Amino acid sequence: MWQCSFQDGIWVTSSDYVNASPDPLRNCAENLVNEMNSKHLEDVHRFCDIYVDSGFKVEDAKMIWVDRFGFDMHLCSQNGVYEARIPFPREVTDERGAKSSFNCMSQLAWEVDKSYTAPEFEKVKDLKVIRHS
Repeated sequence: MWQCSFQDGIWVTSSDYVNASPDPLRNCAENLVNEMNSKHLEDVHRFCDIYVDSGFKVEDAKMIWVDRFGFDMHLCSQNGVYEARIPFPREVTDERGAKSSFNCMSQLAWEVDKSYTAPEFEKVKDLKVIRHS
């Protein structure tokens, strides 16, 4: 029997699904997202500007989820709402690792934004349309 992961569109066998390990951030993901959106909103906006090649002016941004591989963002513009997936530089294994990655990515984004350093990463180009205006 086959099951589908709708988020990634990847088909897996039911035995692979049953034997899979849960994400290590599953118990703290919601708190991490809330903390980023409430206490680090400037960094959340900068993530969009620096790590995403949207081709439009982002008027508002919100982190919507985080897992061991990265985080999902909603970007709002005059044309609608888009979703982008920003990967962590490396897989994280716990809340402390996620916070450390956020800090490192925030610092690098700030340095790129201020032209202190050149970006040495590939920007996210895949955006999913959530809603058109």
